[in-house]
Amino acid sequence: MVAGQNHLAKGRDNRRAAALVCDNDFVLPVRYNRSMAESQKFLLPAIDLRNSRVVRLTQGDYNRQTVYGNDALEQALNFESAGASWLHVVDLDGARSGQIEHGTQIERICTQTQLKVEVGGGVRSADSIRQLLAVGVTRVILGTAALSDWNWFETLVGQEEFRYRLVLGLDARAGMLAISGWQQQTKIGAMDIARRVS
Repeated sequence: MVAGQNHLAKGRDNRRAAALVCDNDFVLPVRYNRSMAESQKFLLPAIDLRNSRVVRLTQGDYNRQTVYGNDALEQALNFESAGASWLHVVDLDGARSGQIEHGTQIERICTQTQLKVEVGGGVRSADSIRQLLAVGVTRVILGTAALSDWNWFETLVGQEEFRYRLVLGLDARAGMLAISGWQQQTKIGAMDIARRVS
């Protein structure tokens, strides 16, 4: 069970964070922050990193993986040349280990493209957030850490240095939240949480 569930159930409001619900490779922005057009909807191309490769997991299953390439920067440049302005990056190894594992690849994407990059996976501390922002990441996605310690997340959202820079990431399998890099399934409805924080 996710720590802080009582705070989530009470519907505490966080207007400075956006929420994303990811269910079977679909990314749905639930609330846009003020830096985005409130009525605009768009698709975010995504790069998932595992063992230094660009991959996609089927329904969050690490045993059902498709490898798309070995160069995350090349993939990001392909998305950029196709017209993308944003890129969603997930450090799958970091999501499992609890620390950023692909920082070098993320930094290369940020410094060698014009893309606005949001990153999640393995971000469990304010220092990790700062590390990502320092290399050029536009937004940092918090999932497991936020859902495990809701008070910590609310405190971060309220800090000026992170204003409009944090996203609540909600991974879902069959509509129910999954945390720790898809390794722990909960009985909490992802859309219920998304609606409560939007």
